[in-house]
Amino acid sequence: MSWLGVAGESPPRPWSWPWRALAGVLATATGMACCGSLLFFAMRGLMELGGFAAHGGPYQISEQAPGWVWVLPSVVVVGMILGFANARLAIRAGGFGLALPAWSLLLLALGWNFAEYGIAPTGGGGPVWAWVACAVAFAILGLAPLLLCCGVEWPLVERVREQLELRAQQRALTCRGVPDGVPSLAYRRAYLVLTVIAVVVGGLLGALAFRAIAG
Repeated sequence: MSWLGVAGESPPRPWSWPWRALAGVLATATGMACCGSLLFFAMRGLMELGGFAAHGGPYQISEQAPGWVWVLPSVVVVGMILGFANARLAIRAGGFGLALPAWSLLLLALGWNFAEYGIAPTGGGGPVWAWVACAVAFAILGLAPLLLCCGVEWPLVERVREQLELRAQQRALTCRGVPDGVPSLAYRRAYLVLTVIAVVVGGLLGALAFRAIAG
């Protein structure tokens, strides 16, 4: 069945919208996007200082760590928790989770930071090849999941996609609160639109939150 309703059969039984699970999906999607946006801007702020900063110690430190450096580890942990919750709630809501697209978008965004500051570092002096190499690695890791989502028919990609679909079916069988029936076309379109809106809002909130935290 197509999520956009281009092709598919009629629902075999009436579909009741799982409002609580849907609300949870949207809340976790907003939180994930907010965490990703915070990590993106915090990384840029740290790279503006040369990519290294610290507090205290017996030696003279050229760059003091900014007061918001705690944002980096915090958003990683919170973002992972929200990602697991989103995957679980998406099953109960009869929709798609954001684990793979979030992984790709985050790594590609961080790879952009490495590329931008690696090619033209803040302090000048030519490219920082270690950062450029990180940009290439992040681009590869970020693009790889997209092969699973775009219908690429390479043998290895097909095997991985089959395993992921099998595990998703197994999780759905063991997950409580999974609604009966097949999602209606209106629900599928609403789910898609609301998820996109939640991600955009979360990204904007993350940018505003970092501006407020960094002063």
